[in-house]
Amino acid sequence: DEEELDEKKLFRKEELKNCCTVYRMKFLDSQLFKGEFPYEAILKIKDLNQLQRKDIKHFKLLAPRALFKDGDQKNQGALLFAETICGNYYLIHQWGEKIKWNRKITCFPLRNFEALLTCLLLFSLVCTLITPTRMITSDVHVQQDYFSMYRIALFFHIVILTASMVVFRFFAHRLYFSSSQWDVND
Repeated sequence: DEEELDEKKLFRKEELKNCCTVYRMKFLDSQLFKGEFPYEAILKIKDLNQLQRKDIKHFKLLAPRALFKDGDQKNQGALLFAETICGNYYLIHQWGEKIKWNRKITCFPLRNFEALLTCLLLFSLVCTLITPTRMITSDVHVQQDYFSMYRIALFFHIVILTASMVVFRFFAHRLYFSSSQWDVND
């Protein structure tokens, strides 16, 4: 029941999905967690059971994928949630380190297809712009012009090369976008 709970600790499923997508985390049942729950979390679950006057058993965990694979990542942060009657989630306990500031940046390309395409095009553009003209062509007349058709052709070649490497990595390492795998156990 949400009436007796702290509103600051209530989250909608869309908010949790957004957090999982941005930081490339998982939101799965607590039974899939490979590590051990801290003692403080167990005490908070007992307090919540007394407050709600019922035995709550189904919990969800928001954590990095590694905690659902091996569980030995003690410094990784995790958040324990319980589902309310209204379909929202109540934060029971948080442990471990906070999410690092650079995780949002490093996980950006794997959010969805549009983010990956944006990063691929930006990377290709930067590589094209930093390549000296004398490395693109030996034509003396073109070397005086920085922007030429040769540079545009180089851009498309770099896009094709980078896209092929990204597709190979996705298939070889069975990578998926965060937006489609945030609540799926793999």
